[in-house]
Amino acid sequence: MPAAPTALPSPPPWLNRRNGWGLVMLGAIALALYATGIGRPDATLVNPGGWGQFVEFWASSLRPDLSRDFLEVIARATFVTFAYAVCGTTLSVALGLVGGVLSSETWWRTVFAEGGGGRRVGGSAVAADSRAAGGSQGDS
Repeated sequence: MPAAPTALPSPPPWLNRRNGWGLVMLGAIALALYATGIGRPDATLVNPGGWGQFVEFWASSLRPDLSRDFLEVIARATFVTFAYAVCGTTLSVALGLVGGVLSSETWWRTVFAEGGGGRRVGGSAVAADSRAAGGSQGDS
């Protein structure tokens, strides 16, 4: 005897929270593209007066200026950029270190331990280290 067919679950509605956010993002992208001129018949996307600068830019990339004055400007700008990168990296590592400790569950368990029971603030969870040490999960 053949097996009875099983009913497939109904698919989720087409317009749900996940798809709604996707539609919002697509709408934002479409609005941004329209603001740049894409899709508008009266908008020019490329300024024809800029072709001269475009050609000049690419031609100068083939013959770079290697004068002493220009290289000094480039060296100074490179040093400033490197200094900003080092400062930004140092600051982000310091903030990450402090933020990592403050967001650690073990840190807050240690700071707000109640009477050796090993419970967090509010008594919502038992500390893993007190269970591992053979401590009881007693009531608080």
